[in-house]
Amino acid sequence: MSAALLRWCSVTVLLLPLLLAVRAPAWLIAEAVGEAGAGRWRLQIQAGSLWAGTGGLEFRDEAQWRDLGPVSWQVEPAELLHGGLGFRLALPGGGARLRLAPRGWELADLRLGLPASALLGSLPLPLHPAQWAGQMDLAATHWGCGWNSRVCTGEARLRWSGAASAALLGGLVLGTYEARVSATGEGLQAHALSVSGPLLLEGALSLAPAGQANLVADFWGESAQQALLEPVLGSLGATDPRTGRHHLSLELSAPRLGG
Repeated sequence: MSAALLRWCSVTVLLLPLLLAVRAPAWLIAEAVGEAGAGRWRLQIQAGSLWAGTGGLEFRDEAQWRDLGPVSWQVEPAELLHGGLGFRLALPGGGARLRLAPRGWELADLRLGLPASALLGSLPLPLHPAQWAGQMDLAATHWGCGWNSRVCTGEARLRWSGAASAALLGGLVLGTYEARVSATGEGLQAHALSVSGPLLLEGALSLAPAGQANLVADFWGESAQQALLEPVLGSLGATDPRTGRHHLSLELSAPRLGG
């Protein structure tokens, strides 16, 4: 094989993924969002392709779809030289950089702001999605997971402002809370604290790769709101006579981190 032909073949192999990305339809991204959201999330494509495009993110709230804001994506060709496919994303409340590689996916510089009903409504919680209120802001410098397992690494911060629920005290705003989450590949650790509000808390969650979860938390109310909050506090756990706080300790069986 001549040197010229070898160079031509090499360039073709390098550019082929790029050319496929340019021609691939945008609905592939919409299909991925719908599958990941288990029918509760969808991406309404407005224009573009897999290479670059725009759309609107929606969440199913009760019997209708709720608009969460515009999104856009742009492929970063330089990632192809490192054996991956990279995207720069614009998301409601911020954006992120997404990298897809043979061994898994990575998010960098993530900033995302959504209603609490959208995020909590995607979890297996006893309350209906529409009963959650407030704004949730998620930030992460780096978060990555493998394709064939749920082992992840990274750090993230979640802030819930104006936390409330229509099922608790008629929708009274309970406070603003912040949680810091760390994943090392050997498990997940989360610590939560109150920032402000009548219902105060301090807690920690640990999740092992095998699926065992341990939750420990203390709840208490501001003195001026103690009587009003007592029905909620009483449902969260028994009172610790030493501190006067309501203490909750649970051991749960969660999905395995290791697939």
